[in-house]
Amino acid sequence: MSSSVIIFVLLLWGAACAIRDAQNKCIDNWLTYPLALLALLHLAITGYTPCNANVIEAIASVLLVLLFTLPGYYRSMIGAGDIKMLLALALATAVTPILVTFSVAALALLCWRYCRPLVWPYVPEKIKGAFSLPNYEQKTIAYAPYLFTGMLIALTTM
Repeated sequence: MSSSVIIFVLLLWGAACAIRDAQNKCIDNWLTYPLALLALLHLAITGYTPCNANVIEAIASVLLVLLFTLPGYYRSMIGAGDIKMLLALALATAVTPILVTFSVAALALLCWRYCRPLVWPYVPEKIKGAFSLPNYEQKTIAYAPYLFTGMLIALTTM
């Protein structure tokens, strides 16, 4: 399969996860498990991830995701769905896209947190009703939309 088709499918999948998380603060298993299983199957058959990284790089990206997310999970700051989303992405890509995804997601979260009061009043009511506004006073927020922003940057610059 062409690299651009794989990237397009990954971005569609990331958008579906982000929308689901923004609406319900939950990413369903039926969104995360199929990609992880397909990526594992591809890795087992060919020895490479769908984005052409070798097995060592795939293992390193999975370990990197676990290193970055498990402390937040144990402190109830990141949800299991976000971790499963990142693990599936790690199995499908490599270390560099995971690092870029984390970095851009953190920047997007900071930007939205401080620009929200300026932007949110101008968002149409129809969109406001469809998505819950992040409450930064709560311990957990919907993190997948920010991860999708990072995925968008990471996968389009590959």
